[in-house]
Amino acid sequence: MKNEKGRIRIGSLITFIILIIILIICFKIYKINYFNGFEKATVKQEGTTFIRDSKVKYLDNTSYKIENTEYNDSTFYKEIEVEPNTPYKISCMVKTKNVECETDGENGGVVIGLLDTTEYSAPITGTNDWQLIEFMFNSRNREKVKISFRLGGNDTNCTGTAWFAEPKLERGIDDKTIEWNVGCFIIKNLDVNIDMQRYNLKTNTDDITNVRLNMKRFQEDCYTFSNGAMKVKYDILEVNTPITTITYSEEHGYYISYKDVKEAIYDIVKENQYDHVFVVCRMEDELGQINIPIYDNWIGLGGMDLYGIGYSLIRINRNGNLYTYKYGITNQVPEEVYIHEFLHTLERNMRR
Repeated sequence: MKNEKGRIRIGSLITFIILIIILIICFKIYKINYFNGFEKATVKQEGTTFIRDSKVKYLDNTSYKIENTEYNDSTFYKEIEVEPNTPYKISCMVKTKNVECETDGENGGVVIGLLDTTEYSAPITGTNDWQLIEFMFNSRNREKVKISFRLGGNDTNCTGTAWFAEPKLERGIDDKTIEWNVGCFIIKNLDVNIDMQRYNLKTNTDDITNVRLNMKRFQEDCYTFSNGAMKVKYDILEVNTPITTITYSEEHGYYISYKDVKEAIYDIVKENQYDHVFVVCRMEDELGQINIPIYDNWIGLGGMDLYGIGYSLIRINRNGNLYTYKYGITNQVPEEVYIHEFLHTLERNMRR
């Protein structure tokens, strides 16, 4: 009888130990796959894993890990309620390993922002230790948004591994200032190859003088036309590093997009917290004999953005047409193109 009771106790103990082991295993599986209400999404079904990583973590909390072993666009996201017309900031710590885009020059990598929009932070690629990334947005007329922590990008697929930690959303106070902080970047050398032909175009002294004149007049006009409701503070910065890439669209032909200049200007834009950016570049030689192929002979393009910041391009053409930019009898509003393209940014903001 005693032996029978002993066997029962041992059997119960073994069962208890097995149950504990099963519970531990289940808890570990739960911890790996519990994402605090975040959903998972990918463009392609294969080649991506999502886990909570307890080995690679920031401080004491497990991280959110995305690994793309094949080129993919993958994200953790969560829909949250926001107050309309209110500024917010998304932030988190990010670590990356061997992150690369499917095609060179694509604007993708590790980003944070809003799902189903083009509102994202500047992408991070390569291998990097933990760093803080932040993205600010305005809710505008929205009552809900989906905050996204992403390895990929709009129309971009990436491979590699990203870890996200300490995700945070902060509500800001609406900025009531009437002052716009504007950065005007003069590209001094555009050196690109198009269809096996090299275009090496440089701004001259007159070009730079005209830009300075027009930005001053732009500042004055914004205040005058708005009846004092808008003030512009601006910096003019000369970019000495040659710009060696150019973007093509069927609507405009070749133009300088934010992707072509981001390496040269984005750190300065962030440091100075510009609200709007003008990029001014000569895209035609002084005689008009060498020119970048464009459509409709545009002199400016607006309504674009540099990671949420308004972005306008001003094209300098041949000296024979400098009346477009130079004050004189034939043109008493050479700043018109700056105002026109800037208004496209306000138009875009109102649509949003």
